[in-house]
Formats: sequence, C-alpha cells, structure tokens
Amino acid sequence: MNKFALLCVLIVPYTMLAVLPLLQPSRPGSFCSQKSSKADIKPTLTQIPDLRVLAATSGGQVIPTPEQIEEERLVEDEQVALAGEWLKDQEPRQRVIGAEQLSAYPTTEARDYLLNALKNDRSAEVRSAAAESLGYFASAEKNILDSLISALSDSDATVRSNAFSSLQVLLNHSEDNQEIQKHIESQLKELLETRHLPSEMRDAIQSYLHDSTTFLE
Repeated sequence: MNKFALLCVLIVPYTMLAVLPLLQPSRPGSFCSQKSSKADIKPTLTQIPDLRVLAATSGGQVIPTPEQIEEERLVEDEQVALAGEWLKDQEPRQRVIGAEQLSAYPTTEARDYLLNALKNDRSAEVRSAAAESLGYFASAEKNILDSLISALSDSDATVRSNAFSSLQVLLNHSEDNQEIQKHIESQLKELLETRHLPSEMRDAIQSYLHDSTTFLE
C-alpha cells in the first residue's frame, strides 16, 4: 500500500503538467487559433509585365522606345552628313570610304550623295564604290535604276560590273512589280541599240533580257 501511494505521488504531478496546457485558451498565432476564414486571406496583386523586358528575356527583339528611335535617327543623320563631307575630299581613297559608309544608311540624302558620285566623280574607284552601295537600298527607285543603267556604259569595267550587280539586286527586290521590270527591259534594249558597249556587258544585258522575257511570259 505504501508503494502504491508513493507511485501516485510521483505520477500525478507529471500528469497535471501534461494536461494543463491543453486546458489554457489558445493564443493568437498558435496552431489551434488558425482559421480558414476568407476574411483573413489577402488578395495577391497581379503585376503587368514590361513587354520590352519580356521580349528581351524570351529571346525576342527588344522594342525601342521613342527616345531611342530619335537618338538613332540623329546618329544616322550625322553619319550620312559626315560621309557626304568625305565625298568632297581631295583624296580618292577618302571619297571611297564615304561612298562605302553610305551603304549602311539608305536614306534620301545618302541616295543623292551616291547618285552624284556615280555620275560625276572623276575617280573610277569612287564611282565603283557608289554603284555598289546603291545595291544596298531596299527600294528600286526609278532614279537609282536609271543611274545604274547609265553606268553600264562607264569607261571602267569595275564600275560597269558593280552597276550591273546592284541593278540585279534591286530588280530582285521588285520581281513582283512588272511595271518596273518592263521599264528596265525597255531601258536596256535602248542601251543596246544606241550605245557602243564592251562585249562582256552586251552579253550580260542580253542574257538578262532573255531571262526576264521568259519570266514575264
């Protein structure tokens, strides 16, 4: 009996220590006080992504801002003006650099500089560079095409070759425009009839006319 009483004395305190916390009211933030009420759920704000950042991170092309577009336009205008000044230089090599640089800026001003160099520059090297640069223009404008056709009778073989190559490139860009194709065909036929041309240029023109006539048919 004494052993049983002693055992009760030892067990009761530990039992009370284990039960008392369960009898106390739960504190805010405890597990028992958590509620699933919708009032406690805060809405999550949806952030609209920046399209330029999204394009950049997804491998797409970054959309330039209006400020960037204007800055690029100003830089382009400066480079064209600088190349135009180089075309006035006394050194032919410097004028060639100017003509070559204009190929990267196919603007109206650049076109006018190149057409003038192709027609009037006394250096065949400069005329050749101008003829080649005109081939980088996206649109087949009539004044460009007519100037290149006139250059087919240039006294220098490289000028003639570059002019013919640029002419073909521009015509390929306009292969669906039959009006331009017929205009060039008419101009080339007239060139063959009215001017004395080196044999290699005459053969090249005749070959082109044969191919274009077959295409138009």
